[in-house]
Amino acid sequence: MLTMDQVCNPHYSDDEIERYSMGTLDAVTLAKLEEHLLICDPCRQRVSASDAYLAALRQAAKEVIAETEKPDRPAVAPRADN
Repeated sequence: MLTMDQVCNPHYSDDEIERYSMGTLDAVTLAKLEEHLLICDPCRQRVSASDAYLAALRQAAKEVIAETEKPDRPAVAPRADN
């Protein structure tokens, strides 16, 4: 049965879309949202945008971790005294 909010606003919330992209929705909501995505192009576009945003965040996090794990190096090679 549809709630009043779903009748007035048939699209899923940003929070639900983000939780879908992160794989943290409960099974019932997941099934309903996936069924909705079969017929709703705007929500599919929002899922794609959310997926791209999360992928960018994950990539940025990997780069930060990789940078912090590098051994300390001097910014400029020391000069040899002649």
